[in-house]
Amino acid sequence: MILLLFLSDGKNGPDQILLAPSLSGNTWSEFILQLVPSWNEKSVKLLHKKVKNLITILFLTSQPAKIEQMMKWMEYKKRQISRELYILPLQNSGLIAMTNPEMPNDPEQKYVITEKGEIFLGGR
Repeated sequence: MILLLFLSDGKNGPDQILLAPSLSGNTWSEFILQLVPSWNEKSVKLLHKKVKNLITILFLTSQPAKIEQMMKWMEYKKRQISRELYILPLQNSGLIAMTNPEMPNDPEQKYVITEKGEIFLGGR
C-alpha cells in the first residue's frame, strides 16, 4: 500500500507531499514505478527517452527549426508520430510556437522556443 498525503491551504494546491516511509529516499523513477507497478524497466527507459527528446527540442529550437530537423535529432522517421509525441505537447504547453501560425500546414513551417520555454530551461 502506498500512502500519499497532500497538505494544502485549500487555495493554491498542495504545499507539501508526505510520503510513506517506504517511499522516502527513492529516485523519481522508483517512486513512479511504485505508483504505477505495471510499468516495467522498458517503460522507464522509454520515459527517459521521451524526456530527453523534449528537452533536446527545447534547446535546439533556440533557432527556428523545421519538424524534419527535429525528427533527425530524435532519430524518428514518421512525421505524424514525432508531431503527436513531441511537437504538439510542447506547443500545447506553450513551450514552443510556430513561426507562421496563420498557416499551420505551410511546408516551410518552423518552430521556435517561447519565453515560457526558455524560463522552463532556466535560461531567463
